[in-house]
Amino acid sequence: SSFLTLCLVGGTAYYTKSFIFVICALFFVRLLTIIYGLYISNKLIIPMNDDIFKQQLLFEESKKYTMFSLFNIGVGQLDKLIIGLIDPKLLAIYSVGSFIPRKIKDNIKTLISVPVMHMGSMSKEKNLYLLKKHGAKLFLFGFFLTVIIWATVPWFIPYFYGKEYHNAVWIAQVLSLSLGFILLGLMLLNYDIYQNRGNFYRKQLLIRQLVYVALVAIAISYYGIYGLVFSIVFVEIIFSLIIVFITKHKNTLQT
Repeated sequence: SSFLTLCLVGGTAYYTKSFIFVICALFFVRLLTIIYGLYISNKLIIPMNDDIFKQQLLFEESKKYTMFSLFNIGVGQLDKLIIGLIDPKLLAIYSVGSFIPRKIKDNIKTLISVPVMHMGSMSKEKNLYLLKKHGAKLFLFGFFLTVIIWATVPWFIPYFYGKEYHNAVWIAQVLSLSLGFILLGLMLLNYDIYQNRGNFYRKQLLIRQLVYVALVAIAISYYGIYGLVFSIVFVEIIFSLIIVFITKHKNTLQT
């Protein structure tokens, strides 16, 4: 998928020099990747289970996650699309500023995948016990990453990208404020996926993205890129706190 992305998106950028077409190409590559993953699951992985009922259940679940992935990808490109339409130069600054926090968030998902799968094989009670025991540590680790970003980007970005990108510094710093909340929220959502078939995960994702789209549309019309950046952080922090609150409200963190 990385090679396909490089060829298709790079080729589109080279020949069209249009940001809109690049976004469309990126979305198309992601769409092909998801469809291919669904095909592999349907033809190779799911048939490995001899239970017909479980085969049908796995296929239905894979379809649900495919639809939500497509929706999530489309919304995920909204920030760049809006900024690109407003000012292509501003898009370059935003891309530099959002690069480090975005990569850290992506790597966090990869980093927790192994312990999450291990915890998912445990009983619900044991899983919840570990989440309660290490929840504060997860948040502090995210806060530690935020401190590192705030301390390093003021010299890192100007050194590697030049002084003309100094406005990217505050973007990186603000977008990093939600790292601790995101890390804790991701662990709880993965618990829901493994223990409760992801019912709460899908509901919160749909509501979250709808709120995000509405908030960005309003904030960016009044405050421009400031409204966009703070809207992203606001949604990430608020929904992470909602995830924690709902989990506690259901008494799922009580031992």
